Amino acid sequence: MDPNPAPSSPNPWLARAVVILLCAQLGMSWVQGRLLHRQHQDLVELRGEMQYLTDSIEQGSAEAGPDETSLAPARQHRHHRGRHLVRVSHIGIQEDGTEQATKDLDAAKASAQKAVKDARKVQGQLSIEENARKAEEKAKVKAIENSGTKWIFASIGVGLLALVVRAWLRRRG
Repeated sequence: MDPNPAPSSPNPWLARAVVILLCAQLGMSWVQGRLLHRQHQDLVELRGEMQYLTDSIEQGSAEAGPDETSLAPARQHRHHRGRHLVRVSHIGIQEDGTEQATKDLDAAKASAQKAVKDARKVQGQLSIEENARKAEEKAKVKAIENSGTKWIFASIGVGLLALVVRAWLRRRG
């Protein structure tokens, strides 16, 4: 017989449960990080598209003079994941058809302005959704904090009540 038996752990499953929960938390943090990174990339690409569109509108208004014989060739700009497609078509100016070229230029400007307006609208919606998500998370955290403080005050109250009852019983008995 061993005079000092090895103390057995009261809850052998507790350590395993803690390790499993920590691993799950790590995995969820990684997933959240990937989602935030993807959202950041989408916003950066959207910002780049808006910058490209505003630059092309500014260039179009700067080159709108009647003396111009050619315009800069248009480029296609495609979103990385193919969600947004913005095209500015090439406008050729013919020497004898300046009216048609002016109409084409105005149509291209209107199309580019509409695309910028749409991009700003999408960015505004993303911003609104992000703010709503942040407010929701803040409300959840505040609700958890409030429930924790309720339990703390309740336990303090019960403890004080127990002390009062104990003191009353000692005086009485």
